[in-house]
Amino acid sequence: MRLLYLTLMASLKDESDISMFRDAGYEVFVLNADKSRNFNELSGLPGFKEIINLYEIRKGRFSNLKVNTKRLLKKTLKPLMLDKCCFLMKLRERIMKKQLLKNDNKLMKMLADILKQYKIEVVYSSWSITCFKEIKAIQGCGVKVPIILNIETYPFFIINTVGQTYKEDQIFKNIIEKLDGRIHCTEVMYSYFNRQFNLKDHGKDLKAISYFRQNYHCGIERTPLSRKDKEPHIVFIGTTGFSERTIDDVSRQIYQIADKGIHVHIGKPDINMKKHPYLHIFPLFNKMDIVNGNFAAFMTQFDACAVLYNINKKYSRFNNSVPMRFLFAICAEIPIVLPRGYFGSCEEIINKYKIGFSYANPDELKMKISNKNFMFECKNSIKKIAPLLTFENQFSVFDAFIKAVVKEKAKE
Repeated sequence: MRLLYLTLMASLKDESDISMFRDAGYEVFVLNADKSRNFNELSGLPGFKEIINLYEIRKGRFSNLKVNTKRLLKKTLKPLMLDKCCFLMKLRERIMKKQLLKNDNKLMKMLADILKQYKIEVVYSSWSITCFKEIKAIQGCGVKVPIILNIETYPFFIINTVGQTYKEDQIFKNIIEKLDGRIHCTEVMYSYFNRQFNLKDHGKDLKAISYFRQNYHCGIERTPLSRKDKEPHIVFIGTTGFSERTIDDVSRQIYQIADKGIHVHIGKPDINMKKHPYLHIFPLFNKMDIVNGNFAAFMTQFDACAVLYNINKKYSRFNNSVPMRFLFAICAEIPIVLPRGYFGSCEEIINKYKIGFSYANPDELKMKISNKNFMFECKNSIKKIAPLLTFENQFSVFDAFIKAVVKEKAKE
């Protein structure tokens, strides 16, 4: 089957998914919707040439000026707490609404030509709304081809807390309801979509997760550091660009945990952090070390992996979504810990498989992670279930769903 993989992020998750489709016999073409980055420059897929750059890649002085301006704005806004800069999210939301309400005839023709030229049988996209402009154009371009969205993050904007109405849902309502296939990462995500949108009149829905492939998982395990010093050690594997992105600046949470006598290990941040006897910095790993399992093997020396974001309210985005840092933590086959009440989908997975725990505060984290019997049970659980939580093991469900969607579309 000829599959067009529509992406903008060119993430490790994209590479894992694309390689799985290829190995399963799909003829995959990657459509890069990024206007400033070439997928070939970011991708770690060896020998992958079937890449179509939809837009002209902009380079040179003006492109660099634009990037540097964005970075300066982020650094300027960093002192503001998340809730105080929500007006920026709302402004971006309004701009995106205007873009999506108008029909881009030029884009529709470009995409129609691509679909015909490569004889595409199904379009597949994942993560969030980042390619909605292109999806809307495909829906209106006149070429009958099914579109499937694997929804791992939604809503995209971090404005309202759980229970509040999202303008975003109204902006994307027509696009979402016209999708031929919707894959929801958890029951929490599906329940949200089922409440906010009419899923019955058009399209099929599936609840499943495209986990990382087996090669990302750990191989040989390292000796736990806690066995040497009798103190708990956790690792944080999220981005450490603490100077720019407010939601990712978890330095405050890290120091709070370290103050309780828990060793916290993080990748090298882009700021000079205050020295602390329980804070440790490790060099950043390259992409191939992540793909071949070396980074996951490095993580096996820690007692747990912490999933953190700089939020102090229950936002729908984080409650519904399963972030990449959570999915990758499974590859290391160590328990996963996270603050309670903010990450509904992640807690659903943790509680289902008993592969970690949530905590109300750093004191409870210290109490639970110091309980050897409890942590032994968590470690045993994740070691048993992790080999099953791979895309290889889940792919038959995805494959059957895609074929069912294609078959249904052919009847229209």
